[in-house]
Amino acid sequence: GTVASSAAGVDSRFAFVIPVYGGGFIHESDNEGLAQWFPPRNMTEKQFRDYRTKWDPAAHLPHAKMPMLWVTSIADPVFQIDVFAKSAKTAAGDSRLCIRPWMIHAHGSGWNDAPEIVRFADCVVKNGPSLPKLRQPEIKPDTRRVHTPYEGRDKITEAWIYYTASQGKWKNRKWRFIRCETEEKELVSQKPIPHNATAFLTYVFRDKGGHRDNHAASPLVILR
Repeated sequence: GTVASSAAGVDSRFAFVIPVYGGGFIHESDNEGLAQWFPPRNMTEKQFRDYRTKWDPAAHLPHAKMPMLWVTSIADPVFQIDVFAKSAKTAAGDSRLCIRPWMIHAHGSGWNDAPEIVRFADCVVKNGPSLPKLRQPEIKPDTRRVHTPYEGRDKITEAWIYYTASQGKWKNRKWRFIRCETEEKELVSQKPIPHNATAFLTYVFRDKGGHRDNHAASPLVILR
């Protein structure tokens, strides 16, 4: 995923790019396994400047203009959702999050557990059906209900808010759910989002007899 998201901003010939798990802004991660490679434990200041300007995908994603689908789970233990979602937002083209809640961090799971990968590719190069598209969520001040503009009502059966009231390291945060009503042009949370929420996103999927696909998510909103 990290190499793919770097290549997206370097080579414009790709019809689409689908990073799975990994992305940019690795030097901003609070995961000790990633943070250990940067100052103060490793790298000189010059090496760190070179890394940020040449090697981290964040340096290249603003030049990535092809469609991109970013596939992960909400609590991936390696590439936390904050830097992953920031990577998706930094890309210059049609860049979307695909959140599969229980997706395990493993090669087999990355290859086999996300039918959205093939669907997204087919949409781009074969004119196949598209995935739902969720835009920036908004908390209405008077009700604190979350409103999320979206496209693709016929492609979803359920919509939810994923939110956390936890602070500290992202991999240790507990996430909770609020169901959404599917209206014509926006998804509206059935309940107010709590005042102590620290981050949230909206996500949708389609359930066909117990088989779930079309997972798509809004940008991540960090409240504090």
